[in-house]
Amino acid sequence: KTKTDLENKGLNFAGNAGKDVHRKLGDKLNIVGGADAATAEDKTSGENVITRTTEDGIKIELLKDAKFDSITTGDTVVNNNGLTIKDGPSITKDGINAGNKVITNVADGSIANGSKDAVNGGQIQNISESIKNSIGGNTTVNKDGSITTNNIGGTGKDNINDAIKSVDDKVTTGVNDLTNKGLNFAGNAGKDVHRKLGDKLNIVGGADAATAEDKTSGENVITRTTEDGIKIE
Repeated sequence: KTKTDLENKGLNFAGNAGKDVHRKLGDKLNIVGGADAATAEDKTSGENVITRTTEDGIKIELLKDAKFDSITTGDTVVNNNGLTIKDGPSITKDGINAGNKVITNVADGSIANGSKDAVNGGQIQNISESIKNSIGGNTTVNKDGSITTNNIGGTGKDNINDAIKSVDDKVTTGVNDLTNKGLNFAGNAGKDVHRKLGDKLNIVGGADAATAEDKTSGENVITRTTEDGIKIE
């Protein structure tokens, strides 16, 4: 065979898909990827790729435990800092940001002292119901978990503080009224005498108690109840 025949025979190249590619000896074969080499400068690495010779040629393989600085799929980026979705949630070293999205299917967390578990809406609803039952009356639990009360205990007040104060004020007023109302005392002559509850009423005779010691007796005196009071006879 001539030199030209050998050059024309060249080599054939095949991939997993597509037609075989023939190149004459001395021709160039482009093996390229889809990335732009100009923008990918210093952003590529061969540490996850190996080549293995086989009977049919050379096989390009990727490590099963590949290591990447960053992976982007659509709006989702995974890198050493965590996982971030554009305009959505993120899980990073700084914590979890739900991105103003509703978190669903959260299992019941512990609400014991010292617990750092997340809790769900159902658990909060149960707490609201417990508070509602403790307050009693016509207390209601709203759809947002808040509690509404009105006319607590018939006081006309819509919160516990005002209701307790209202009862306390009424008790204080009632005690003062009863204390001031006290009792009125009347004798055969003279003006009525008024005493508040707790005040002292002196009932005395004309004799000197100091000199009348052992010289008095109640055997000649009786008291008789009447419609107006107690009569001393």
